[in-house]
Amino acid sequence: MSFNTAKTWCIRLIPVVLFFVSYYFSQFFLQSYGGTTKIPVPSKNLCGSWLVSRRWESLNFNITRKTRLFLTLGDFFWQQHKSALPLPYGIKGSESFLLKVLAITSNYDMPASIENLDCRTCVVIGNGFSIKNSSLGAAINKYDVVISIHEGEP
Repeated sequence: MSFNTAKTWCIRLIPVVLFFVSYYFSQFFLQSYGGTTKIPVPSKNLCGSWLVSRRWESLNFNITRKTRLFLTLGDFFWQQHKSALPLPYGIKGSESFLLKVLAITSNYDMPASIENLDCRTCVVIGNGFSIKNSSLGAAINKYDVVISIHEGEP
């Protein structure tokens, strides 16, 4: 093979190699920023792990399974609330709206099907449009409690 032939093949091969290298690097960076991949669905049960239960016990929380986590009308009605922060960090300016919502809420209890579970899982979903048309409905439905937070006017 002559020098000119080798030079011609190198000139032809360099753009092909650069194309493949740039393609794989672009795929790597897009996947690391979440641009082309879907969020992975957890494949293992988070409740059954002995490590999770051990960590929970090490936290030494002073709560029981019967702790009421949500605001009820009895907690809110006829009490003075000094909150300096607006929603979502406080209730300043939203007292009348909260009273209306709590007054029409018929049941503040967790459903019995969820209350009787040994381990309950929860997911909090916002409205950042990152889950819109992302086919994550099946993954979200695997959780026992889904809390949806929206940043809109009441």
